[in-house]
Amino acid sequence: ASKGELRHPLWDRVLFRKVAAQLGGRIKVIISGCLNLKPEVIDFFHAVLSCKLMIRSPSLFAGYFEESEKTQATMDGEWLATGDIVQINATGTVSFVGRTKNHAKINTGYCVSSERLEGAYAQHPMVQALFVDGQQDYDKVVVIVVPESTEFIPWTCSIANAPGAPLEELCARSEVAKELTEVLRIYSASVGLSVDEQLGAIYIESVPFNEKKKHLYTYLPKFKRQAAAKHYEEQLKKLYAEVGGFFIN
Repeated sequence: ASKGELRHPLWDRVLFRKVAAQLGGRIKVIISGCLNLKPEVIDFFHAVLSCKLMIRSPSLFAGYFEESEKTQATMDGEWLATGDIVQINATGTVSFVGRTKNHAKINTGYCVSSERLEGAYAQHPMVQALFVDGQQDYDKVVVIVVPESTEFIPWTCSIANAPGAPLEELCARSEVAKELTEVLRIYSASVGLSVDEQLGAIYIESVPFNEKKKHLYTYLPKFKRQAAAKHYEEQLKKLYAEVGGFFIN
């Protein structure tokens, strides 16, 4: 690094030497000039250079007690699958990228980080919370959105021409969902999200995710993604029907 060089013991051998050979075999450096790289290009390299973190140590456990299936899903011989996706840096350090269970590959080949998108879209003033779902047979993600009522209701009343209407009624209006989808698509571009990270369709939920009867949070609290997919199964089917294709549960 002190000489301005960036080398990697694995990826140079597996990938980059092959790319260099296609370009004549003597290439030393590739420079992107004029403009900054687009965020989606950077995200692509983060994705292709990431891997699942496996660890082993004498201090690791041997498996789950009387749960052989869970042990087989977690252990690969002496190696423990942590469930973390990481990037191995040229310095030998490891950077956390995300959790494998919170990533979904859509049919464009792009690996969507649900948590990253939820965090990005939740910064919009009309969004309180949202649940992003991606499927391999679709080229867009679909989203369950809980609106921030103080911002959402005044905006929605003008869209739906329904002053004084309750939140539940406003959330159910198709023209509101259409307009909010467009608002969030414009917002996604303004914060540097890629085309693959744009929303395909949304369902607006008037009741917050943390409503006790839904059981969508652990005691920590952490959002239970599989429980949310089950809870909103019918809504997700309709959203995927809008974007085209077949829903896989």
